[in-house]
Formats: sequence, C-alpha cells, structure tokens
Amino acid sequence: MTTNDFAAAEEVLQAAEAKAGRSPAAERVAAWQELLHYARGYQDLQTQALDDVSSGNEYDIASGKVGIIESTPERLSYIYRGTTQRVVRDKIPQQIVDAILTDWLDERPANRLYVGAHHFTQQPPDREAAREAWNEAAAGGADASGLLSLLDDPAVR
Repeated sequence: MTTNDFAAAEEVLQAAEAKAGRSPAAERVAAWQELLHYARGYQDLQTQALDDVSSGNEYDIASGKVGIIESTPERLSYIYRGTTQRVVRDKIPQQIVDAILTDWLDERPANRLYVGAHHFTQQPPDREAAREAWNEAAAGGADASGLLSLLDDPAVR
C-alpha cells in the first residue's frame, strides 16, 4: 500500500483471509482490508480534489502559500514563494496535494478515516498523524476501531 499498488495488496490480503479462516487472525486481516479500502479511497478523493482545482485558488502549506495559476488534467501551474512552477499532475509535491485535498474535503467524520489511512501508508508510516485523524473520526461517530488496532500491529515498521 505504501507504493499505491492496491491490486497487489488486495491479492496478499485475499490470500491472508483464506488462510486465516475463522481464526483470531481473521480480525487482523479485516483491519488490513479496511486500511486498503481507505487508502485506495484516499487516492480516488485526491483525483477528484485535483480535478476541482481552479485558477486563483490558494492553499496554505507548512512553508508558505501556494497560488494556482492553471490546472488541467495533465499539469498544474502554481506560484510558490514568488516563483512559478509547472509540473505534470503526478509530480505535484505531496504537501500541495494534501493541502488541496484537505481544503476540498467536507467535515464528515468518515473523511478523517481516509486521511488517516494516507498517513499510515506513507513510507515511513506517520502513526501519530494517522492516530490523530482516526481518533477525530471516532469522536465524530465513525467506526475507526479496526484501523486504530493497526497502530500496534507488528507488521508495521
């Protein structure tokens, strides 16, 4: 999942599910399947958010403000620290993509499940950001119990 190869992750999890059967390990596999669902969903939401970016939009990132000049399905042109940048869509810096998506998402608690999955599937995983997002989701009424259980999973490095 850290490389966004969701098909491969799904294959591995299907094999694990078959092997786990009805054993106690089945609950663990289910949590990983839930993570796959939300990690894949984050990518889908990211695509939708980037599709909605318009000229003139501004986004705050940790190191400053980004102003959008032009957004097409292929590239993004923006001003950052007084310099114009033009990048193909899959080369947009992740901090800018995250700012765009954060601005685009509404306040539904379930959205925090997607954000937490994104943090958790980074290399290395950002456990604290994932925990914060999943706890916010749970506080809002979303079921984050399976995802939260992954924070202590021995498979996570």
